[in-house]
Amino acid sequence: MPGLDASIPDLLQAGLVHHQAGRLDAARDFYQQALRLQPDNPDALSLLGLVVAAQGNAEHGIRLIQQALAVCPRSPEAQNHLAALLLSSGRPGDALASADAAIALRPDFLAALINRGLALDGLGRHEEALTSYDTAIALRPDDAVVFFNRGNVLMKLARIEMALSSYDRAIALQPGYAEAHSNRSLALDRLGRSAEALASADAAVALRPDLPEAFSNRSLALHGLLRHGEALASADRAIALRPDLAEAFTNRGNALFCLDRPEEALASFDRAIALRPDYAEAFNNRGTVLSSLNRVDAALASYEKTLALCPGDAAAHFGKALCLLQLGDYANG
Repeated sequence: MPGLDASIPDLLQAGLVHHQAGRLDAARDFYQQALRLQPDNPDALSLLGLVVAAQGNAEHGIRLIQQALAVCPRSPEAQNHLAALLLSSGRPGDALASADAAIALRPDFLAALINRGLALDGLGRHEEALTSYDTAIALRPDDAVVFFNRGNVLMKLARIEMALSSYDRAIALQPGYAEAHSNRSLALDRLGRSAEALASADAAVALRPDLPEAFSNRSLALHGLLRHGEALASADRAIALRPDLAEAFTNRGNALFCLDRPEEALASFDRAIALRPDYAEAFNNRGTVLSSLNRVDAALASYEKTLALCPGDAAAHFGKALCLLQLGDYANG
C-alpha cells in the first residue's frame, strides 16, 4: 500500500491492482490521489474515466478521457478507452473515429481493432467490420473474443455456416465462453439443426444461469423441436432475467401461438415491437397471428411493415398475398 509520500506511478499501480480486481471505489481513490499531485496526468485521467463509467456515469467518464487526450493526444490507450466508452453509450460513429485514431498510432493494437469492428457493426457496415476482425485474427489467432464478434457479424451477413465455424473456434479457445455457446445455438437453429441448437443453449445456461440470451435461444431451439410448453417457459425465464429482450418476447409469442393462445401471442409480439420498432420478424409473426384471428386489414398492415423493413422476406410476401386475396384484391393477391 503506497504511503503518504507515494509517487504518481506508485499510486497508479496501486489503483490498477484494485481496478483489475473489480474494487472500483479503492481504484478511484488512488487515481484521485494521483490527480491531486498532478491534475492533468493523462494516465490518471484516463483510468479514472474508466472507473467512473463502470460505476454508471459514462458521460463523465468520456469527459475525463477527453481531458486526458487534450493533454496527450497521441495516446493509443486513451483513444481506445474512449472508443469503448462511446460504444457503450450508443455512439458508434464517434467510437469509430477514436478506434481509428488508436490504430493510426499503433497499427497492431488488438483491442482497438476489436472496438473498430464493433463500431462498424453498430453502423451497419458489416463487411468492413468483418475485415477489421480478420485483421485482428491475423495478429492474434488465439483470441476467442475476436472469433465471437466475427461470428456475430457473419450471422448478420447471413453466412451462417461461416458464423458457426467462428463460434466453434471461439469455444475451442475458451470452452467456458457462455455467450459463444448461446450464439452457436442460434446459428444451429438457423441451419435447422434444432437438437444441436438445444444442446448448445443448454451448455450456455449451465455456464451462465443468468444469461437471458441463452434462455431465449433455448426457447427457439425447443420451438424447432415442437416442445412448445418448454419453449414458453424458457422464454419467460429470459424475460424475467432481462425484461427488455425483444427476441425473448418474439420467441414467447411463437410458443403461445403454437399452444393455441393467439391473443397472448399477439401481446408478446406487440411488446417485442415496442422494444424494437425495426424488428421485421416480430411484425411478420404478428401478421400471422392477426390473420388467424381473421383481422385481415391489421394483418396486411403488419406484413407491409415487415416488407418495408425487409423487402426480401418471402414469408411476408406470401402472407400479404393471402390477405389481399381475402380482401378481394385478386389482381395483387
